[in-house]
Amino acid sequence: MQSKMLDKKHRLPRDINFSNAKAFSSYAFLIKVGIGRSEFPRFGIVVSKKIDKRAVGRNKIKRQIRSSIEKLLPKINSSRDILIIARDGIGEKSSDEILTLLTDFFEKFKLLK
Repeated sequence: MQSKMLDKKHRLPRDINFSNAKAFSSYAFLIKVGIGRSEFPRFGIVVSKKIDKRAVGRNKIKRQIRSSIEKLLPKINSSRDILIIARDGIGEKSSDEILTLLTDFFEKFKLLK
C-alpha cells in the first residue's frame, strides 16, 4: 500500500508564522491552530530528531499522522492552518491510536463537523 501525500491545497507553506496562534498540548502532540488564509484547512507536520534519530522513523511517524489527517479531512469544518508537532513517545503508537488521538483533539476544540 503506497502512502500518498496530502493534496497541495491542504499543505502549509514553510513561511507561515504561528507566533499569534493558539497552542494546545497533549502528551502526544503540540498543536498550533492559526487563522486560515485559504478556504481549505492546511496542515504542517513536524517530527524532530529528538523523537527518532533515524529519518526512516521520523518519516514513518509523518506518514501515520498524514494518513490520520486524510481520514479526518471530510469531517473538518474549519479553514484553519494547523501545525502538528509530535512529542516524545509518539513513535510507539499505532496508526489507529494516532487517529484516535487526533480525532479526540479535533472534537475537543470543535474543528470537526
